[in-house]
Amino acid sequence: MNMQAFLPPLAQTSTTAPLVAIDPRVDRYREWAYSTLDEAIVLILEPHQDGVEQITRAMQHHRQVTHLHIMAPTAPGCLYLGDTQLSRKTLEVYDLYLMSWFLSQSFNSDCYLTLYSSNLAIGTVGTDLIQSLHKLTGATITVSPRSLDNTWNITEI
Repeated sequence: MNMQAFLPPLAQTSTTAPLVAIDPRVDRYREWAYSTLDEAIVLILEPHQDGVEQITRAMQHHRQVTHLHIMAPTAPGCLYLGDTQLSRKTLEVYDLYLMSWFLSQSFNSDCYLTLYSSNLAIGTVGTDLIQSLHKLTGATITVSPRSLDNTWNITEI
């Protein structure tokens, strides 16, 4: 597993491993980071920086990534990434960032974005955010809810 708090890229890599972005406010975030597959690239978001920008830099550095997993605190229709709130209200600010996430893969293969959340997709506001993320990233989006014991099923990573 490649554990990193992201450093600006010096050169692009050609890995096809999944990228797992974890906000440190997630309960037991270190456990989640260490429980991913060995080949997964793990990005622990810096809490006082823009999380969308951090993920964008990581995706630019690892251009061959076709599966992005995001584990972050959520509210209906809102992801909290670092010091950023990603919601329908802020999508205009981040649309170019989001469109670039899978840009190099858009014609070559299927791309996937998995969001781990218990309440992100609740209601119209949640559904609207998921549909907007799909349109901007071009990725197939899955929202994986927490189980009853407050854990995530991340065996697919």
